[in-house]
Order: sequence, then C-alpha cells, then structure tokens
Amino acid sequence: MRNLLHMIVGTPVEAGYDGYASCPLTTAYGKVIMAEFIYGGKVTPSLPLDPAKEHWLCWWIKVTGLPLFYWNYMLKGYEWFFKHDAAFKGDAA
Repeated sequence: MRNLLHMIVGTPVEAGYDGYASCPLTTAYGKVIMAEFIYGGKVTPSLPLDPAKEHWLCWWIKVTGLPLFYWNYMLKGYEWFFKHDAAFKGDAA
C-alpha cells in the first residue's frame, strides 16, 4: 500500500519484500506450530519461542489473533507486521 501511494505522488518506492510468510500448522486441538519463513524456506520466527515445537500461544494466535488482524487491519489496507528474525540460526527441522 505504501509503495502504491509513493508511486502516485512520484516519490521513490521502499525496498523490496523478502517473501515473509506465516503458516499456522495445527498438529492437535489446542496446539499449533507456527511456520514462519522467507524466500528459500529460511526460518524467520517473530516470537521468542522454539519454532520447531507446538505452542498453545500459537493456537490462540491462529484462532483469535490472526482473524482479528486479517479482518480489522489487512483488509482495510494497513501494513503493520511483527518484525521477523531473518538472522535466525536455529534448526527448526
């Protein structure tokens, strides 16, 4: 959205997108692994939790947080996201 506005007024666009994606993977009722990655499949967690383990907090994010975020922010054109750790060195496999 911001880059579209920059183009309309003729100002320089901002740097590119790193391909960040977040996929809540349900493993059992009340348990989710939050798969967060960028281009090339590099793990880039935004939470200070082990990305290879199930967490109830990720379940809450999936069933409550993400729907609120989607309907109240993303669909209205807001571009606010949690910072993800592109320098993550852990093994999430």
